[in-house]
Amino acid sequence: MGFGAPVAAQPEGDAAIYAQRHFERGAELYREARFEEALAAFRRSHGLFPSPNSMLFVGRSLRELGRNAEAVEAFEAAVLEARLRAVDEPRYRDTEAAAEAERDALSDQVGFVVLERGEGGLESGVRVEGRAISPERFGLPIPVTPGEVAIAVGDAAPQRVRVSAGEELRVPLRAVPEPAAPSLAVAPSGGGEVWLVASGVAGGVALVGVAFALALTVAADARFSDLQARCEGFCPPAEAGAIAEGRDLELAGILTGVGAAVIGAGAVVLLIIGLASGEPSLADGRVEF
Repeated sequence: MGFGAPVAAQPEGDAAIYAQRHFERGAELYREARFEEALAAFRRSHGLFPSPNSMLFVGRSLRELGRNAEAVEAFEAAVLEARLRAVDEPRYRDTEAAAEAERDALSDQVGFVVLERGEGGLESGVRVEGRAISPERFGLPIPVTPGEVAIAVGDAAPQRVRVSAGEELRVPLRAVPEPAAPSLAVAPSGGGEVWLVASGVAGGVALVGVAFALALTVAADARFSDLQARCEGFCPPAEAGAIAEGRDLELAGILTGVGAAVIGAGAVVLLIIGLASGEPSLADGRVEF
């Protein structure tokens, strides 16, 4: 079927006149292969005054744009419109036949889903691939692009199904709730455990250092007590080596104690880092597909 008058512009007035103009503009754009613009013009024409011919060319424009599922839907709408109008206007029988043939030619290149009322009698706000689906279309094949198809009910997360070309898949509708905001629970990660182990090792070294410092201090005190007992207030030059040894023990005890204190402080820091380095783990928040 070629381009024909979409409407009989008699009693309907301005709407029919402007619908005719948009149709003619769409025809020019279609012949120039400017299919996106032609689609918009044919849709404007059909919106002003519904006509099987303008809907037929909506389908043809969609087909040329590679949007086959939408094209099949438009051809089906053109078939139904033409069938009703042909009762009183026989000229639309050709439109019906053309739309039916072009719809069938694309049928093996698209998939179909048949929506079934599911839990709670869900009916409103249903979308298939982003297209709004009225309850009247439940139980009837709805063309879709082959592959993964998103079916959404209201504001819920979409159901996702896979449909092959030429396949007709029945899909019970259900509202899949949006995933809850993830709750964050701090749990030590692998990195946190390393810090905790390091703090334990440092703490152990610090304890050993403190014990060694105490031992050196006790040894130094014992040496000085022995010298005091032997020298009775004055030590001869012969005891200079013993005095130096006592001082060395005392200094070593002090330095060891200071080192142990530093290591102990480091152990505390490592412990704090280890406890704070737990990473948030996501609880719940899974999406049902």
